[in-house]
Amino acid sequence: EYPVIINQHEPPIPTGDVRFSLEANPTVKRSARRHALTSDADLAEWLKRKLSNVIMADLIIDGQKTVRAYRDNGSQMTFSRVLFTGRLQSSNDLAPILLNGIGSAKAFGFGLLLLEGMI
Repeated sequence: EYPVIINQHEPPIPTGDVRFSLEANPTVKRSARRHALTSDADLAEWLKRKLSNVIMADLIIDGQKTVRAYRDNGSQMTFSRVLFTGRLQSSNDLAPILLNGIGSAKAFGFGLLLLEGMI
């Protein structure tokens, strides 16, 4: 048998003002199904809710794009891709977001918050 080694990862969090980028699948759940948000106001509110304890300075919402994927049985899955960029005030509240991601469809590559410190 091989020993199991578990390493705890603490992501380095830049301090102060940081630029961020997030490619997400912003949805709401209604009647046990996910529905894409489409208006800029709904998208901005969704992101503010997900970053509830983080102060955002700027927000740019790059248009939505529909992405399709196929299951092994041939059935289709449809995702709404939205690119959010801007600036925010970094804090320790970002650690769980960096570790867990934001929103749904993380298994399909959505929800990774990228941070870049500003000089």
